[in-house]
Amino acid sequence: MTVSNTQWPDSPLDAADMAFAVLTSEPEPLSIDCDRFSPHLKLPAVMMTLPTVRDWLLAHPRAFPARDAVWAHVIRRARLDGPQWVIGAVGMAMPALRRYARQLRAGYRGDPDDIEAEILAGFLAALRDHVDLARPAPYAALCRAGWRAGHKARQQAGEFTPVEDVEHAAGPRTPQVPYGHPDVLVRRAVRLGILDECDEQPYIDVRLGRRAIEPIASRL
Repeated sequence: MTVSNTQWPDSPLDAADMAFAVLTSEPEPLSIDCDRFSPHLKLPAVMMTLPTVRDWLLAHPRAFPARDAVWAHVIRRARLDGPQWVIGAVGMAMPALRRYARQLRAGYRGDPDDIEAEILAGFLAALRDHVDLARPAPYAALCRAGWRAGHKARQQAGEFTPVEDVEHAAGPRTPQVPYGHPDVLVRRAVRLGILDECDEQPYIDVRLGRRAIEPIASRL
């Protein structure tokens, strides 16, 4: 990145969009070889930059199998091949993320950048771990995660209790102590021989932590 601090936008989505523009510009733009996909998807069988792929998908809104194949590829690259593909995924989804931000900022009296940041955080968490590539519509799952995070932040913004009124707040103040944890059951399963010891941590990460399976499998 060669963008100076004075040029860097305050808006999280504007900043991500600028990074995407840099990463997809010459001389080595982030690209996808669409020849890798099945011919029945009817994607152009050429090397395409990510903005060009995004434009093609926007121009073919009912090409659901092609969208699923492209997004499964992009998510896998984001999980395995470094931060540039994380930015690539955000840039590919930017039209939807901006639409959510406009909707959720309407009537919001706080800092609109906070809404954008939450949308982006929800999207990135799903990109990193929570979207199952074995299921259909991974792009829709990413977008739903971004929307939910922004909507939750919007709701919580109107639910705080001012400090001066804290003495009158209803409900208990002491958090409930958790008396157990699913990890304990997994360790017990290992002791009983139900689960191999070498599989204990991967099982906890994938099944309980909802982490993405691809990076874990790659490390093993």
